[in-house]
Amino acid sequence: MTDAQLYARLSKKQKLCLEGVCKGLPVKTIAAALRISPKTVDFHLRRVREKIPGLHCIADMVRFAIRAGALKP
Repeated sequence: MTDAQLYARLSKKQKLCLEGVCKGLPVKTIAAALRISPKTVDFHLRRVREKIPGLHCIADMVRFAIRAGALKP
């Protein structure tokens, strides 16, 4: 399965949280923008790591988002 296909399987909130972290935003800022709690952002990011093999840190998430076409280098 390609990175773009894996990215497409994420929920809207998971994509938004992933994109926020990849842009360097703090969890609190992402939470405020989405009007959810910081713990919910952490939950969404944990689910992203569970759904996509090989994502262990923020750098892995950034590389994945670029390869999937969700983020421009």
